[in-house]
Amino acid sequence: MKDIERYIERVLMAVVAAAFAAFWLFAVALEDPPEYSSQYLISAFMVAVIATPWVFAVRILWRAWWAPYAAAMPRADGPARLLVLAVAFLPNDRREWGAAMAAEMDHVEGRSSRWSFAAGCLRAAVLPPGAARAPVLLAAALSLGGAIAAAPAVGHALPEMQVFAAAFIFVAGAVAILVFARGGRVPLAAPGPALLVCGVAGIAGSVFSVSSFLARHPAAAKHFPPAVAVTLAAALAACLWLVLIPPPGLASSRLARGASIGAAAVLGLGFLVTSRLTIHTLAGPVIWILFAPPVVLFAASALAAAASRSFRAGIQTAVWTALVGALVVFASWLPEAIHRYGIDARLLMDGEMGYAIEENFDDALWMFLAVPVLGFPFGVIGAAAGRRLHAAPPEPSAPENRPCRA
Repeated sequence: MKDIERYIERVLMAVVAAAFAAFWLFAVALEDPPEYSSQYLISAFMVAVIATPWVFAVRILWRAWWAPYAAAMPRADGPARLLVLAVAFLPNDRREWGAAMAAEMDHVEGRSSRWSFAAGCLRAAVLPPGAARAPVLLAAALSLGGAIAAAPAVGHALPEMQVFAAAFIFVAGAVAILVFARGGRVPLAAPGPALLVCGVAGIAGSVFSVSSFLARHPAAAKHFPPAVAVTLAAALAACLWLVLIPPPGLASSRLARGASIGAAAVLGLGFLVTSRLTIHTLAGPVIWILFAPPVVLFAASALAAAASRSFRAGIQTAVWTALVGALVVFASWLPEAIHRYGIDARLLMDGEMGYAIEENFDDALWMFLAVPVLGFPFGVIGAAAGRRLHAAPPEPSAPENRPCRA
């Protein structure tokens, strides 16, 4: 690996570490002062423990993604590397254009001209010229009009969901605009019908769960301010985009799709079992949410990668398991919280007493984030381990021609 690749790798790892450090500082700033100063050290240690597998996962993903391109350009300069990066963004049906631009780069002389040519190729790869304007304008009009119309309609029936509804429609429309602006086609149900049904059902269940909880307990609206509503809407809209229009690299392995559905079912079933078994106790499914995702995603991704001898299949398993598993847990959390609170008046997460039922709303949002944050990096590590464990055996070398002894 050349110096520039090592430098980018270290920068990516540093960015991940800095993101978790910023999150810790932000959380400390919002929380009330702790009773003991050592709590700052404990929370920092916990954030570091969560951040460490992410640092290794980003390193693994960078090396796996960049290796094929790095091998193809052993003597490339900076502009050539930027052009390779541009080609990496292209869909399969535009790779011929990328190859033509790479050949043209060989005839561009002058450092400034080469940088300008490479930057233009990168811009054309991200937002290609000549995309049909009619679908873009239609998607923009529908998203803006839908968001404007949804706000008063939903606000009349359930004011607590007004901001969420408008934000969800707007973000989903923005994703459609980006797809059409890049000239992309819309391959509905590309990840397969079973995964499509699971994903859409999880998103619909999540929206219904939040809506019904707010309708039954309007006081929970204080835990659902506009910033949180917009963030949740963006997250669910991103999930809908991945389910309906996944990138080609996430929808190629049937084995990964089946393994991810099974692993997500394990996460959901374990959550339901622990939530029922901990009724009348000072405990809850939080232990399952903290420790099960790393184990389940590591095992599922490793098995998929080993069975298919493909690192990509393992990564696909990790992505779909994290997505569907998070939706299943989130959609089930609030109904389970209502069920438990009606029995023992305890919070679902850890069985604490003396709190209003509305406090379960914050816990549900954190658990929705916990499944992918805790599990996905272990899925990446599991994919690498499974691929290495069952790597294809090297081809036998040709026997050397040695003179025969008399």
